[in-house]
Amino acid sequence: MRAGFAAVLLSSTLVVAQSRFMATEGLIRQLTPGKLTIQTDDHRIVWYIVRDGILTASPSYALGDRVEVRSFSEGLAPYIASLVQRVSPPASPQPAISTAPPPSPEDAAITSARTATAKFVEELPSFQVHRRTARQEKRGRLARWQTLDEVTATLVYRNGSESYSDIRIGEEEVKESLNEIDGLHTTGEFGQLVVGILDAEKRAVFARPRPVELNGRNAWRYTFSISRERSKWRLTTPSEQYFTAYTGALWIDLETSRVLRVEMEARELPKAFPLDTVEMNVDYSFVKLDSGETFLLPSESEALNCVRGTNLCLKNATLFTDYVKFEAESKILFEDVK
Repeated sequence: MRAGFAAVLLSSTLVVAQSRFMATEGLIRQLTPGKLTIQTDDHRIVWYIVRDGILTASPSYALGDRVEVRSFSEGLAPYIASLVQRVSPPASPQPAISTAPPPSPEDAAITSARTATAKFVEELPSFQVHRRTARQEKRGRLARWQTLDEVTATLVYRNGSESYSDIRIGEEEVKESLNEIDGLHTTGEFGQLVVGILDAEKRAVFARPRPVELNGRNAWRYTFSISRERSKWRLTTPSEQYFTAYTGALWIDLETSRVLRVEMEARELPKAFPLDTVEMNVDYSFVKLDSGETFLLPSESEALNCVRGTNLCLKNATLFTDYVKFEAESKILFEDVK
């Protein structure tokens, strides 16, 4: 499994469409009591709830067997298998002709940003931050966004990983983990998202930059594209997972070589994938500890998902505030760095 960052949509209770009936072919990747996972020809990982008797009516299956799974779901609820049957492999396809652009010549600003980002991730101390997300939806291209609720949590960053506590929807505390709450949520804002674009394997193809100003700071704005094969952006719905190709833009600070803003948009999503639009952007602000240390940390982010075959789009607008460093229990105050 590729490590990276994610956009996750869990909506088992959100009614977005009529019942869906599907027939999907793929290779068995996991088979446990009550669950079947396959990998499809269009590179999706799809898992199903399997009720008693569905698999026992046929000869035993093994990992790597090619099967057709007929299933149904209510809107975006998990898929329930109604029939599993072995099928013959398809005829060998003609080798695909790559249309990906050639790798970009190494750019000095990109090299400096890669080095600065790697150093930032390595030296980032443990801290906690208040995360507040306004969740919205709209039904129709011309419709206005309607606020559904607000999710708040205390995010703890320690040794490169994130954990959450004091999770609330409105004023009500919830017992589930953040990843178990219905709705859209994202990960990777604290460095992994940028690392996935700038890593040493040169995954991204960059276009010629142009000078811009962002929040009073001089920067280079680069556009880029990343193929599916090299992507670390994982999209997850209640029964599917897919690493998507994407395009986007980076704003790189001239003075520090740090990334000030990231914009990303999924491309070439499979027609069978439940989402047809996935976008994400993150803004970073220089913050200063009362101890005098300065870090560039997420200040706000926005994520957008639109459900295929419907007029429904979901959006999260997130603010990161009240940073506290563990070692000194120091509050972090947002301010401009001169």
